[in-house]
Amino acid sequence: MNTATARLARARKTRRATFTAALGLVAAFLLVAGALDAEVKVLFWPRIAVVGGGRFVIPDPLLGYGPRPDARARVTWRRLGRTIYDARYAIDADGYRRTGVSAAPKAETTVFLGDSYTFGDGLNDADTLPQRFADVTGERVVNAAFSGYGPGQALRLIQSGRPARLFGDGRRRFVFAVSDLDLGRSDSRSLLHRVGTPHYELANGTARFIGPFHPGWRGTLVDFASRSAIVAGIRDLSLAAPSPGGAPLFGAMMSAARDAAAARHRAGFLVLLWDEPIWQDGGDPGKRRRRQAIVDGMAREMARRGVAFVRVSTLVPDYTAHMGAYVMGGSGHPSALLDRRLARGLATWLEQERGR
Repeated sequence: MNTATARLARARKTRRATFTAALGLVAAFLLVAGALDAEVKVLFWPRIAVVGGGRFVIPDPLLGYGPRPDARARVTWRRLGRTIYDARYAIDADGYRRTGVSAAPKAETTVFLGDSYTFGDGLNDADTLPQRFADVTGERVVNAAFSGYGPGQALRLIQSGRPARLFGDGRRRFVFAVSDLDLGRSDSRSLLHRVGTPHYELANGTARFIGPFHPGWRGTLVDFASRSAIVAGIRDLSLAAPSPGGAPLFGAMMSAARDAAAARHRAGFLVLLWDEPIWQDGGDPGKRRRRQAIVDGMAREMARRGVAFVRVSTLVPDYTAHMGAYVMGGSGHPSALLDRRLARGLATWLEQERGR
């Protein structure tokens, strides 16, 4: 073998070794990343066991995603050996969380909108805010909230007219529960919104619908990446950050929701504003001040646009003093006790407003 041939053979052997080593590194990385991702799911994600099998969350062409109609599930969440919650969810034929309500045709109707706080993550059906409100008032009540829903879903649902057949012949209203997280959820510039969720932008002071987030091939990539617990966690953290769109976009969306509620459903529209600290803030006064500043900005924007709202601190004045009992530790969601208090407070406040 001459010198040139020998050099060529050595070069080929080196390339094969390098390629093999690279494949090994990639395989090792994927193995470690997969194991880490699986561990994150076990430690930090609730487990949803659907009765009869199948998926609990399915795509929704209007809202991006939602619970499967007629689904029943047991949801358990354990963290480091501690049970955070163990609850049963039942979804009705329309895709809303099942709520025992008045069947009287003349009954007033309240449709609750919002995220996991209103849907009742970690609570049995009987303990959610909408169910407790139905128990107190005797009204026809619909729980149209779901985990992760924000202003886009609320506004799109009202504008679509989908809830029209849910109302009785009596007085009608929508109650949309929001927190500082909803600034991020309404932000049209986030790259990590869930695929298909409604996309609004601020145009000349009004909220303009421009389609779903991540259409086409981008949606396929985002959806695939979001199956990772780590990526989904980063997404949720990004949506929890203050929004570049800020309070003006949020205020425009609330104003549009109020107008659509009146025009399409002959219904009122009320925002329930979560203005209290959350357990994750702990004893950090800086975090609480920053959260309060965001909420106050949302309140000012709604007041400027004439959108009716009531603060949770008004309905449950002793929230901060009894936060340990009112919030499920490890989850951050309202407890059954808080939902009972909040339902009674909201019913009383509505009655007082009606008498004015």
